[in-house]
Amino acid sequence: MSTIPYTIVRNILSDAMDKMAVKVCYELENHGMVAIPTGTNGPTEFDTLTGRFRNSVSAKHCAVKAGLGRIGKNTLLVTPEYGNMVWLSVILTDAELEADKVIEVSPCPEGCSLCIDICPAKALGHSEMNQINCWNYAFGGENGGDFKIKCFKCREICPNCLGDRRRMKQF
Repeated sequence: MSTIPYTIVRNILSDAMDKMAVKVCYELENHGMVAIPTGTNGPTEFDTLTGRFRNSVSAKHCAVKAGLGRIGKNTLLVTPEYGNMVWLSVILTDAELEADKVIEVSPCPEGCSLCIDICPAKALGHSEMNQINCWNYAFGGENGGDFKIKCFKCREICPNCLGDRRRMKQF
Protein backbone atom coordinates (compact mmCIF):
# COMPACT_ATOMS: atom_id res chain seq x y z
CA MET A 1 0.00 0.00 0.00
CA SER A 2 3.04 2.28 0.08
CA THR A 3 3.29 4.96 -2.60
CA ILE A 4 7.08 5.03 -2.37
CA PRO A 5 7.59 2.64 -5.35
CA TYR A 6 5.21 4.71 -7.51
CA THR A 7 7.12 7.90 -6.60
CA ILE A 8 10.49 6.31 -7.35
CA VAL A 9 9.35 5.05 -10.76
CA ARG A 10 7.79 8.43 -11.61
CA ASN A 11 10.99 10.28 -10.68
CA ILE A 12 13.24 7.89 -12.62
CA LEU A 13 10.98 7.93 -15.69
CA SER A 14 10.76 11.73 -15.65
CA ASP A 15 14.53 12.03 -15.49
CA ALA A 16 15.02 9.45 -18.26
CA MET A 17 12.45 11.18 -20.48
CA ASP A 18 14.09 14.58 -20.00
CA LYS A 19 17.45 13.07 -20.97
CA MET A 20 15.92 11.42 -24.06
CA ALA A 21 14.28 14.71 -25.04
CA VAL A 22 17.61 16.53 -24.84
CA LYS A 23 19.23 13.82 -27.01
CA VAL A 24 16.47 14.17 -29.60
CA CYS A 25 16.96 17.95 -29.53
CA TYR A 26 20.69 17.52 -30.20
CA GLU A 27 19.92 15.25 -33.15
CA LEU A 28 17.37 17.64 -34.61
CA GLU A 29 19.78 20.57 -34.20
CA ASN A 30 22.55 18.54 -35.84
CA HIS A 31 20.21 18.36 -38.85
CA GLY A 32 19.67 22.14 -38.88
CA MET A 33 16.37 22.29 -37.01
CA VAL A 34 15.46 24.22 -33.88
CA ALA A 35 14.52 21.99 -30.94
CA ILE A 36 13.70 22.93 -27.36
CA PRO A 37 12.76 20.48 -24.57
CA THR A 38 10.02 21.63 -22.19
CA GLY A 39 10.48 19.22 -19.30
CA THR A 40 8.49 16.12 -18.43
CA ASN A 41 7.32 17.23 -14.97
CA GLY A 42 8.26 20.86 -15.09
CA PRO A 43 9.60 23.23 -14.27
CA THR A 44 6.33 25.14 -14.22
CA GLU A 45 5.33 28.72 -13.61
CA PHE A 46 2.29 30.06 -11.79
CA ASP A 47 -0.14 31.79 -14.15
CA THR A 48 -1.73 34.60 -12.15
CA LEU A 49 -4.50 35.02 -14.74
CA THR A 50 -5.79 31.46 -14.33
CA GLY A 51 -4.49 30.60 -10.86
CA ARG A 52 -2.86 27.46 -12.30
CA PHE A 53 0.67 26.14 -12.69
CA ARG A 54 1.66 25.80 -16.32
CA ASN A 55 4.56 24.49 -18.35
CA SER A 56 5.57 26.21 -21.60
CA VAL A 57 2.96 24.08 -23.36
CA SER A 58 0.45 21.48 -22.25
CA ALA A 59 1.89 18.05 -23.05
CA LYS A 60 -1.58 16.47 -22.80
CA HIS A 61 -3.11 18.89 -25.27
CA CYS A 62 -0.18 18.48 -27.65
CA ALA A 63 -0.62 14.70 -27.45
CA VAL A 64 -4.34 15.01 -28.26
CA LYS A 65 -3.56 17.18 -31.32
CA ALA A 66 -0.89 14.66 -32.38
CA GLY A 67 -3.50 11.88 -32.34
CA LEU A 68 -2.01 9.94 -29.43
CA GLY A 69 -5.10 9.87 -27.20
CA ARG A 70 -7.78 11.88 -25.43
CA ILE A 71 -8.02 13.56 -22.04
CA GLY A 72 -10.30 11.67 -19.66
CA LYS A 73 -12.43 12.97 -16.81
CA ASN A 74 -9.47 12.34 -14.51
CA THR A 75 -7.62 14.98 -16.61
CA LEU A 76 -5.03 12.39 -17.66
CA LEU A 77 -4.18 11.54 -21.24
CA VAL A 78 -5.70 8.17 -22.12
CA THR A 79 -4.30 6.25 -25.10
CA PRO A 80 -5.78 3.19 -26.80
CA GLU A 81 -2.49 1.31 -26.34
CA TYR A 82 -1.49 2.19 -22.78
CA GLY A 83 -4.59 3.54 -21.08
CA ASN A 84 -3.80 6.37 -18.67
CA MET A 85 -0.39 4.98 -17.72
CA VAL A 86 1.57 7.31 -19.98
CA TRP A 87 4.17 9.94 -19.26
CA LEU A 88 4.70 12.80 -21.68
CA SER A 89 7.45 15.13 -22.73
CA VAL A 90 7.26 17.83 -25.40
CA ILE A 91 9.91 19.08 -27.77
CA LEU A 92 9.19 22.36 -29.52
CA THR A 93 10.69 22.25 -33.00
CA ASP A 94 10.48 23.79 -36.44
CA ALA A 95 10.77 20.31 -37.98
CA GLU A 96 7.82 19.47 -40.20
CA LEU A 97 6.06 16.50 -38.64
CA GLU A 98 2.84 14.79 -39.61
CA ALA A 99 0.34 14.10 -36.85
CA ASP A 100 -1.80 11.00 -36.62
CA LYS A 101 -5.54 11.47 -37.02
CA VAL A 102 -7.05 13.06 -33.91
CA ILE A 103 -9.05 10.56 -31.86
CA GLU A 104 -12.59 11.89 -31.57
CA VAL A 105 -14.22 9.34 -29.25
CA SER A 106 -14.13 9.90 -25.48
CA PRO A 107 -12.04 7.40 -23.51
CA CYS A 108 -14.49 7.53 -20.61
CA PRO A 109 -17.39 5.07 -20.56
CA GLU A 110 -20.73 6.86 -20.76
CA GLY A 111 -21.94 7.89 -17.31
CA CYS A 112 -18.68 6.93 -15.61
CA SER A 113 -17.66 9.13 -12.69
CA LEU A 114 -15.42 6.74 -10.76
CA CYS A 115 -12.44 9.10 -10.73
CA ILE A 116 -14.58 12.09 -9.74
CA ASP A 117 -16.28 10.14 -6.95
CA ILE A 118 -13.06 8.70 -5.47
CA CYS A 119 -11.03 11.93 -5.47
CA PRO A 120 -10.39 12.75 -1.79
CA ALA A 121 -9.45 16.34 -2.71
CA LYS A 122 -12.63 16.92 -4.76
CA ALA A 123 -10.36 18.23 -7.52
CA LEU A 124 -12.21 16.60 -10.45
CA GLY A 125 -15.58 17.10 -12.09
CA HIS A 126 -15.07 20.74 -13.01
CA SER A 127 -14.08 22.30 -16.34
CA GLU A 128 -10.45 21.94 -15.21
CA MET A 129 -8.85 19.96 -12.42
CA ASN A 130 -8.43 22.01 -9.26
CA GLN A 131 -4.64 21.78 -9.21
CA ILE A 132 -4.17 23.36 -5.82
CA ASN A 133 -6.58 20.95 -4.08
CA CYS A 134 -5.04 17.95 -5.88
CA TRP A 135 -1.43 18.92 -5.32
CA ASN A 136 -1.94 19.91 -1.69
CA TYR A 137 -3.44 16.48 -1.04
CA ALA A 138 -1.33 14.29 -3.32
CA PHE A 139 2.23 15.62 -3.10
CA GLY A 140 4.76 16.41 -0.44
CA GLY A 141 6.19 14.99 2.72
CA GLU A 142 4.21 12.62 4.87
CA ASN A 143 4.79 11.73 8.51
CA GLY A 144 7.93 13.87 8.46
CA GLY A 145 9.28 12.04 5.41
CA ASP A 146 10.60 13.24 2.07
CA PHE A 147 8.58 14.19 -0.98
CA LYS A 148 6.42 11.43 -2.35
CA ILE A 149 3.23 11.05 -4.31
CA LYS A 150 0.58 10.06 -1.82
CA CYS A 151 -2.42 9.74 -4.14
CA PHE A 152 -3.09 8.43 -7.63
CA LYS A 153 -6.58 7.09 -7.01
CA CYS A 154 -8.00 8.73 -10.15
CA ARG A 155 -5.43 6.88 -12.28
CA GLU A 156 -5.85 3.59 -10.47
CA ILE A 157 -9.67 3.38 -10.47
CA CYS A 158 -10.06 4.42 -14.10
CA PRO A 159 -11.49 1.67 -16.34
CA ASN A 160 -8.78 2.75 -18.80
CA CYS A 161 -5.95 2.04 -16.40
CA LEU A 162 -3.37 -0.20 -18.05
CA GLY A 163 -4.32 -3.02 -15.72
CA ASP A 164 -7.81 -3.39 -17.20
CA ARG A 165 -7.46 -3.36 -20.99
CA ARG A 166 -10.69 -5.38 -21.44
CA ARG A 167 -12.73 -2.28 -20.61
CA MET A 168 -10.93 -0.16 -23.23
CA LYS A 169 -12.74 -1.81 -26.14
CA GLN A 170 -15.10 1.14 -26.65
CA PHE A 171 -12.10 3.47 -26.98
